[in-house]
Amino acid sequence: GNTLVRAGTLVVDTGGLVNNPVFSSVGRSGADNGTLTLRGNASFNDSADFNIGDSGGSMGTLYVSNTATVVASRMFVGSAFDGGSSAQGVVNQVSGTVTVTGAGEPVFCLGGSQNLTGNNGSGTYNLSGGSVLVANSGGNAWIGGWGQGALNVTGGSITFSNFLSVAREFSTAFVAPASAGTLTVSGGTVIQANPLAHTVIGELSTGTLVIASSGLMVVQGNDGLVVGNGPLAQGTVNLNGGGTLITTNVNQNLGGTNGTSIFNFNGGTLKASGPHPAFMSGLTTATVQSAGAVIDDSGFAISIGQALLDGGTGGGLTKLGSGT
Repeated sequence: GNTLVRAGTLVVDTGGLVNNPVFSSVGRSGADNGTLTLRGNASFNDSADFNIGDSGGSMGTLYVSNTATVVASRMFVGSAFDGGSSAQGVVNQVSGTVTVTGAGEPVFCLGGSQNLTGNNGSGTYNLSGGSVLVANSGGNAWIGGWGQGALNVTGGSITFSNFLSVAREFSTAFVAPASAGTLTVSGGTVIQANPLAHTVIGELSTGTLVIASSGLMVVQGNDGLVVGNGPLAQGTVNLNGGGTLITTNVNQNLGGTNGTSIFNFNGGTLKASGPHPAFMSGLTTATVQSAGAVIDDSGFAISIGQALLDGGTGGGLTKLGSGT
């Protein structure tokens, strides 16, 4: 069978084990408002879709703490699975582990998994501790699919083993409100781990990446960090004080007609993971704001063809590393 939390709170505590051979939903449909709390060493397993805020106007909330574990084939937060759905989902993970094992496009989605008339799904994942692994090298992740998605990382780690897209799809006004995605890394670590995949900020809609404080983002894809890829897309990267972005390169073009790509340096560090003849290139604008730009070549030979514009607030450029 499956687990459906339509109202109230289901608590699975130490010694608790839930196995689902078919989909499960926290906030299934209609005006459902359900909460699932996993704590102690509780274990929740789903061999199909695990939905937090599934369809209709439902609301779902998942709490993961202590050494609790979640293993699911696919995980959708704010799925909005039917036409006109405004389903909302929130995940608050303070510790424990969440593993998504499936393959497909997508297997991990925050905000709108379906392209249906009137959809307006919203999904938020707040990670302050523990770990998340999207494990399959054939499983893609969307932060903002056909709806609005946000991943807020203040601690712990999340690893994506294939493509990562922030603002993956584009919805016309007829189909749904504009889709959008935001990835904020103000602590902890975000890793895109597949060299044959890429990370896109603003693939077809409006995507934003913010890295600040002690946040670390590592992009291992050979295509680097792609910003503002699609013709109507807008991608913005804010690299703020204390934040670090490690990547092969930063660029706009994955082919076709591109949108708008904005990169703002404001005290964070952009660090090269290897040599590259076009380490930063092709962006609409790259601006150095008041806290300045820090670029670390890590000892590799890199070249930056992108103009670094003065934001008018006196920020400077600091170059680290022994490369040229």
